[in-house]
Amino acid sequence: MSSTVGGWTHRSGTFSAWIVRETYDFPQFPDAAEGAQMLEFDHRSTPNSLIYRSIGTTAIVGDVKVSAKFALRNFNASPIPSAAFKLLLLSGTPGNFTTLADSGLLTHSSVATWVKRSLTATGVPAGTAVFVGFQANFFGTPTNHVFTLVDDVRVAIPTQFAITDFNYTSSTGAVALTWNSQPTGSYRVMGSTGLTGWSYSFGSGIGVAQDQIPNDGNKITHTFNLNTFQLQNQPKMFFRVEDEAF
Repeated sequence: MSSTVGGWTHRSGTFSAWIVRETYDFPQFPDAAEGAQMLEFDHRSTPNSLIYRSIGTTAIVGDVKVSAKFALRNFNASPIPSAAFKLLLLSGTPGNFTTLADSGLLTHSSVATWVKRSLTATGVPAGTAVFVGFQANFFGTPTNHVFTLVDDVRVAIPTQFAITDFNYTSSTGAVALTWNSQPTGSYRVMGSTGLTGWSYSFGSGIGVAQDQIPNDGNKITHTFNLNTFQLQNQPKMFFRVEDEAF
């Protein structure tokens, strides 16, 4: 049996004790991004407690990368000796997963400090359904629940990452770029006058929320104006889009 909460799916039952909360308000972690999630392990958790989220399907052969920030607290918000978990990249189908990459057992003993963890699976074939997972080791005591706070989960899978559409309006200096994107991706647009350096930034932190043509699939469109940068009279301009995740 399994259940889905906030995009995460977890095994549910007497001895699998994930509780997922979409947001939290703990003063110990004021730098958490809005929408950070609290994953609760209680004393019943076992090493087989797995929570996972579908990421997507690879379009080409390449590397799959995941990173996330973690912090810990216990029920009374006091320090705990340590806790342990695994960060996983998985393929296949729920109930029949194959492990693409395994971080090994990770420990974290600080109650008020974020720790970033990263993991890469290399040479993943095209057409692979990819999932990111967290697996619990033993946590807590019968009277003391332990919470793992997860923030800033970023995953990059191989796609045909390219600028797919370009539109320049010479009368106004407006440039519109469209590129393939990931649902949770964040991108920056850079420019160069001669490919010897990318010194012009035409926007950063561009994601789905900033897409100017929503509901067109996994694509983002961003518009900027060369006049703002006094570049309207340049004989040549080059543009590139960068993934900010890693």
